This record gives sequence, C-alpha cells and structure tokens, in this order.
Amino acid sequence: MAVLALWLQSEGPPQRNPVLEALTYLAAHQGSDGSWGGKPSGCSCRHPTTGGDLESTAWAILAFAGAGYCELSQDDLNGHKFGVVVRSGLEWLVSRQDKEGAFDRANPAANALAALALTETYGMTVLRKEAAEKAYAWVEKAQIPDVVGRIRQGMVFTSGRLSEIGTGHELRVLALAAGLAREEGDLARWGSLLLQGFALHGRRDKPTLAMETGDVRQVPAETLNVFASASFILGDEDRWHEWFRNLRDMLVPLQKNEGRICEAGSWDGDSLRERLRATAVRCLTLQHYRCWYCRNPFRKR
Repeated sequence: MAVLALWLQSEGPPQRNPVLEALTYLAAHQGSDGSWGGKPSGCSCRHPTTGGDLESTAWAILAFAGAGYCELSQDDLNGHKFGVVVRSGLEWLVSRQDKEGAFDRANPAANALAALALTETYGMTVLRKEAAEKAYAWVEKAQIPDVVGRIRQGMVFTSGRLSEIGTGHELRVLALAAGLAREEGDLARWGSLLLQGFALHGRRDKPTLAMETGDVRQVPAETLNVFASASFILGDEDRWHEWFRNLRDMLVPLQKNEGRICEAGSWDGDSLRERLRATAVRCLTLQHYRCWYCRNPFRKR
C-alpha cells in the first residue's frame, strides 16, 4: 500500500518500515490453522508456546486491519499474501464462535477483542455479517468486570456504530466511560477518556487529555495504545505530534531488526505468545504515523 511506503519522510528516504516489518513477522508466525499464539513450523523464537489462542489471533487481525489490509487485499510481501493471512485468521476466529456469538465465555475481555476484530473487518469488507452481528450482540449483553474488557467493549460499540451494527451506541459508550472514570489507575483513566472521545467526537463538550505518560517504555503495550488513541482524539494537535515522534523514536529501536533471525520485526515478550501480542499492539500504536502531518517535512498544515 502506497501510504505505508511514506514512513516518516521528514529526514530523507526511509531506511526501515517498522509497521511492515511487524506485519511480516506476524504473517510468518501464523499457525497452519490460521491462528496465532503457538509456535508455527520452522519457528526458532525464544520461549515457544503451543497452540493458537483467541486474544493473539484477534490482535494480529486488528494489526493488519489497522494498516488497511483485509481478506480482499492482493498485497504480497516476502511471499506472504496479506489477504490470505487475514482470511485464514478470520476463518479460525469464526470457527470458535458459538451459535449465540460468544468465542470464550470464560474470558469476556478476550471475547470482546475477538468481536472487535470481526466488526472492524466487516466494516472494511461487508463480509461475515452474520458472525459480526452475533459477536456484537453477545458483547452488548455481557457484564465485563475488568477494566481492559470494558474498554474493549466500548471499542466494539464504537466499531458497531461505524459498521452500522446495533443501536444506542453513544449511550452505551458513555455509560462505560463513566464507570471507568470511577476506577483507579492509568488504564482506567485513559480508557474512560478514549471512550468519551469516541462518543463525543466533534463536540465542544468533549474532555481534554494532558500529554503526560512518563517513560513510555515502562507503560504496558495495550495501555500505551489506549493513551495514544485517546490523546490523538482529545489532545492538543501540535503537542500530540511532538509526543508521537518521541514515542516512535523510543519504540522503533526496541524492535528486532536483524534480518536473518526468526524474531526480526517483533518486540520482546516473556513468551512467544506475548511476543506476538506485543508486536501486534505496538504495530497498531505506530500506525498513527499515517497522519499526514507526521510525514510532512515542513511540519505545517
């Protein structure tokens, strides 16, 4: 895709494209059944894990979707056909869905993430409508106790609004945001602001968010991704772009870039499964680079 070739043109031609490197790593580490999370054939990554899982697979699909790739894509990179990769992942995901739309009733947070992968890709392709609608309906009724699960639930409602699935999206998202605002911790606070930003986008009464995270290398990957998204919607534009360039300058050197090793393109994790998830989430975070301003060498709108 042409937009991916424009990786930060500000100081001359790009030497690396961390997003494509991450997606190539993910494509190479997809299981033969279409899932992510287990050790595929030929993998020599450290701390291997066995068998694909719901959360890793959903994150990988979202990373491809965030970069604009779907099961209809014809792009081929290093022998990996991204459309085939996404299609295989979605087929594995749908094969885990029960007749009421749930994927894993014991893990509502992972279930919400899988539903988000379906609603997002449905919005891109208008394929798998029944599966996306059933997934949305289950998340709509779910009582999710943990913070990360409720943030994901709000993302599903927002995705449903954009994909024309379900009703009453704004009220549901604002109710979740209000509940998160009463919780402690950065993830809950930033998640509440993110959901408010979704629901109140374009309105004068939307909240503001200070551009303060401390050392981003110490912030968990999903928490940082929530902050990056919330601050993109709610923060001061000039300060956000300065913050994001600093973020990029800290995250990209942490990505493995030795071309001949199995882990090239990934970010570290305590296990192969955690490496896959970290890579997908970091990839999503760095996809904010597609903002035109970040690629403008004159830094002017």
